[in-house]
Amino acid sequence: MKWAFFYLLLAAILLQGCTQGSIGDSSSGDAWHCAYVSCPQSSREPAAATPQLSPEAESFLAVPGNAVVNLSWSNPVQPTFTKTRLMRSNLSHPTTPDQGTLVYEGTATTVADSGLVNNTVTYYTLFAYASGLPVSAGRKAVAVPSVPYAAQWARTTLSSDIDNQFLQITANADGSVIAAGQLKSNSTGGVSLENVTYASGVSVLTSAPGRTTAALVKYSATGTVAWAKSVANCSGESAYVAARTDSSANIYVVGYQQGAYTCDYGNGVSLTTTYVGRNPILIKYDANGNAQWARSFTPAAGEIAFTGLALDATGNLLIAGMLAGSNSLNFGNGVTLSTPSSSLTLPLILKTNASGIAVWARSATAAATDAGFLAVATDSSGNVFAAGLQAYPYAVDYGNGAAITPGAGVAENGILVKYDQAGQTQWARTIVSASDTSRFTSIAIDSAGNAYVTSEQRGHQRYQYGEGIFANGPAQSMRSGAVIKYDTAGKPLWARMHESAANETVYTSLTVAANNDIYVSGFTAGTGTVNFGNGVTASSINASGKPLLVRYANAGAAMTALTLTSGPAGSFSARYTSVTTTGSGAIFAAGYAAAGSTLGFGNGVSAVPANSRENSLIVKFQ
Repeated sequence: MKWAFFYLLLAAILLQGCTQGSIGDSSSGDAWHCAYVSCPQSSREPAAATPQLSPEAESFLAVPGNAVVNLSWSNPVQPTFTKTRLMRSNLSHPTTPDQGTLVYEGTATTVADSGLVNNTVTYYTLFAYASGLPVSAGRKAVAVPSVPYAAQWARTTLSSDIDNQFLQITANADGSVIAAGQLKSNSTGGVSLENVTYASGVSVLTSAPGRTTAALVKYSATGTVAWAKSVANCSGESAYVAARTDSSANIYVVGYQQGAYTCDYGNGVSLTTTYVGRNPILIKYDANGNAQWARSFTPAAGEIAFTGLALDATGNLLIAGMLAGSNSLNFGNGVTLSTPSSSLTLPLILKTNASGIAVWARSATAAATDAGFLAVATDSSGNVFAAGLQAYPYAVDYGNGAAITPGAGVAENGILVKYDQAGQTQWARTIVSASDTSRFTSIAIDSAGNAYVTSEQRGHQRYQYGEGIFANGPAQSMRSGAVIKYDTAGKPLWARMHESAANETVYTSLTVAANNDIYVSGFTAGTGTVNFGNGVTASSINASGKPLLVRYANAGAAMTALTLTSGPAGSFSARYTSVTTTGSGAIFAAGYAAAGSTLGFGNGVSAVPANSRENSLIVKFQ
């Protein structure tokens, strides 16, 4: 079982580009009175039904804009109806017609509430009156006004012989961005190296005929390609799956180098690996793309895969991954790791210093089933958060007594584990109950130390993440994306999933902006409209897949959702696999597009992929 699970997880990382109303807020303690509103499918546990008074307004919507919220509703049809009274508060929903600030009073069905403070959660209650008296308990809505963001530029490959993808991006303080990924050779027996050109005069080659090759590209804040690098003179395959930059704009990447070969990373830096399978690698480049050093952590027996990377405030590196086939590992510098089983796939967190020298390593201390980490993040105090999945039904102990026994009763369950800066386990969490599989695929931390994870889930029934925290999958047997917020003690605060769709919608990555807004990348397939709640929707323009960027407020309200505004006729595919932000408010989303003709991103921004193969794609929003 160990190798099947191991390679299933690794394939999910490497192929993520190919496969991959009203909202409750537990932090405010508001149950959202589901008896009075149409309960969202991503919400807290519905409140008990309450007998309704008549008349009652219907279809109450709040759509946010720049310092404004546009509200609309349908007035009751009862002959005794006389007026509605709309109240607003920034604390919680008004519970009486005199609580909060009066927004509107009368018989109209629309109003624009202007002059609001952007990025502030705004609560509304709409009361109906009969014969001049308030007789309804009130319909409720929430919105977060904000400055709209729009595409600024989009870039894709200029020409290409092969498929190529960006798997992860990371931004520098100057607004430049680094994209890491792979060149996916289509050849099975060719004799020539294959080319990918990102801009005039900026090209890379595969390392050998017919070999998938790691690639790294730097774009300026204005979209100019500064340089591109790929692994050279390597008979084995390679790929970069994660990248991060430090305060000096140095770049660190993790991935794999396959086979017992020597590979050239440029600038006189090479790396020789000994395992015939995939060897985990860590590479450092300077700001100009010159390799500084290369490290491998191949075990004497078994296999290790690196899947995620983070930097802490002092420049140490945290690497997430998984291991299989060995219960004794040596990472050098006196750092060893003993695992409870060589027959299971187990999680791995490795901490190194800025020179790539091991500081400590952690895995499970006891395990009766498979588990693995897919992503890692750190907070300002150096605490480490690792997200991934664990198989059902047996327990895994992540150290210090923090054990998880999945309660969902399905094959895979998302997991989140917190360590302190010394590697001591603080807590471990999983899904309480679920109708189908889940895996936590990415993680980010806000300024208060709260953790946000994306979850890839299946099925249309309810998922429970903690006491009173639920989300319902909208599409049966299809994948759906969810975002879950945990506090510093590991308590789930809210969960959000798109509320309705006949199509597959998957979240691949997320990031937290300087103002603590959450940006989530992914894709949606199929035709029709996806509803994210709170009046936020995105409409699909083809059945094969389109990129998706969703913005949530820190309290969980959906704010905006952006996707393609135009594309070629017929079937094509485009997806975001990663998202990052800068301190200046820029948002970058990257992935790939297999279209062969113009893709429109709105605001007059477009890009033309080199051909109908998979072509690397990056878009800047602000």
